[in-house]
Amino acid sequence: MAKTANLYARIEPDVKEQAESILAALGIMGLVAGLGAQKLIGDLIAGVFIIFEGTIRVGDIVLVNDSYGIVMEIGMRTIQIVNKSGEIIAINNSMINKLTNLSKYSSSVWVTYTVPASVEIEKVEAVLRSEFAVIEKEKRLPDAMWGPIYMGINKITDKGLDLAVLVGCDEDRVGSTRRKLNREIKMIFEKHSIPFAVFYVEDGFRE
Repeated sequence: MAKTANLYARIEPDVKEQAESILAALGIMGLVAGLGAQKLIGDLIAGVFIIFEGTIRVGDIVLVNDSYGIVMEIGMRTIQIVNKSGEIIAINNSMINKLTNLSKYSSSVWVTYTVPASVEIEKVEAVLRSEFAVIEKEKRLPDAMWGPIYMGINKITDKGLDLAVLVGCDEDRVGSTRRKLNREIKMIFEKHSIPFAVFYVEDGFRE
């Protein structure tokens, strides 16, 4: 998916004016304007649209920018999600570049594979993002609803760096998607001479 401008920047001027009117009616606009808090105004206006459009709800599985997790709280200034490691991530509403609600899909495949700590991680990450974009464009994972998406370094162990990849699919396609994804990852690593250490696969969040 192409990166887009943040949510606040995408709102049309006349729509922003309507949102500001809502905030003014709630007695909020005058306070933040008086403080000169332009960023806070952006957060609040973006928050109004997230709440009133109903794009996401508490409990939904979402991808916000590059953060994947379950929505814990939707506020006027931030949304909070909890990721697979149990970490709570707060994201300012005005800083949301990409917001994807994954809850309409029944399952996902989460693949973790380990590379030695000595690898050039920026090079590896660039390779994965580039190759995954090609895989998605060419639909080389026919059972995938979305992805693959490189999720970052899941953890650091004595064996090296655990890198995570996520793909969405229907529940009855988890097995086939997992096998095809493993093959694609193996081919990518061989093509770019990236050393494997260990990898394992587990199902992702489910509804």
